[in-house]
Amino acid sequence: MKFDHFELDFDKKVLSASGVIPRLEFKCHYNLDGKILLLAIKGEGNSNITLANCYAKYRSFYEEFTKNGETFYKKLRTETETTADRWYFHFDNLFDGNKELGDNINLVMNDNWKEIADELQPEYNEIVGRIMTSVSEKIWLKKSLEEYFDRE
Repeated sequence: MKFDHFELDFDKKVLSASGVIPRLEFKCHYNLDGKILLLAIKGEGNSNITLANCYAKYRSFYEEFTKNGETFYKKLRTETETTADRWYFHFDNLFDGNKELGDNINLVMNDNWKEIADELQPEYNEIVGRIMTSVSEKIWLKKSLEEYFDRE
């Protein structure tokens, strides 16, 4: 991720960061039985959802706690917003491996990526938020603020 903004406000105990992730790829096993864009979709297999130029804005709110006379941060809550220039979808083995139907559904999803992305946006905000939180918690819980910063 290339940050264009990174700020830690010690008074408000807020970490703010934003930047661009040029390519964010989610590869996973899926199990679908539902509708996308009013089209019935069924299948189970491997999937790849890729976001191009994903812009992420992240804020994490903390409280301080003391351990062995040193100050640490503990996360209270986070806020995450993401947008992307383009989403790409690929689902293997749709309709029990019917290649023609599967290829057509993948094509329809990619032709209508914006509408699908709008539906999935809250879940992807949560996923990106979890990734950012995982990184920040490893930083804050590993060392005290005194070890990271010259604080009086």
